[in-house]
Amino acid sequence: MKRSWLTRGGLAACLALLLLIPATAAAAAPAGDGPPGFWWGTDRFMGGPGVDPHYNGTANEAYAWGAAQAARTLADIANGAFDYKVVWMDIELPGITPAPDNGWNSVYTSACSGRVKQSFVPTSLDRADFNGFFDYVTHHSPYKVGVYSTASVWTSIFGTGTNSLISNTYEWTYEPETTNYTGAYPYGWCLNHGSGPCAQFFGGQTNASSHALMWQWSGGGGQTNGIGGFNGDLDQIDSARFG
Repeated sequence: MKRSWLTRGGLAACLALLLLIPATAAAAAPAGDGPPGFWWGTDRFMGGPGVDPHYNGTANEAYAWGAAQAARTLADIANGAFDYKVVWMDIELPGITPAPDNGWNSVYTSACSGRVKQSFVPTSLDRADFNGFFDYVTHHSPYKVGVYSTASVWTSIFGTGTNSLISNTYEWTYEPETTNYTGAYPYGWCLNHGSGPCAQFFGGQTNASSHALMWQWSGGGGQTNGIGGFNGDLDQIDSARFG
């Protein structure tokens, strides 16, 4: 998994972003690792329009920002082993500095300043950013495009209107989850052997949708399950839904 602009925390976050800016392209972020198929060379989130260093409030610029992140994604994939069919955008509101919302709901004075100059981003710009990434990967590679997010986060960013709908995009959700991975593991798309809460997808999709592909049912959302002494991601995938 590659999580576009922001590594998890502090100075590394700014360095990861600067990799997308030509004038500072030599800056480097520490290497990470993760499950196959995630855009993951350095552990980074997808950046919203509000952390675009060239933000000007237009859909064209937001689209270009998404495309720039996608171009970096494909360049990183080309430099290492990548045998999965889906490149995932990680769209979250992580609550960490310097941009707790990753620039999806606020515009910052500069990408790494941590200072908000506008506490609103139109959903049309958020969607243009998304579209820029999606289109670039689609037109410049053989890969499919997916999104790692949750229903609550998705609605907070994209709303519930037309800009939120992504029926032809693969999805990986992490709601709901359980820390009781030995006693409440899922059957099908529902926890507790099929009788508990079921996977919640987003953007107009349900767990019956053809592009509802993966569910992180334990170890996500900040709730530790104790695997490996701390936390381990447990996911399921319906490989029959690959197009």
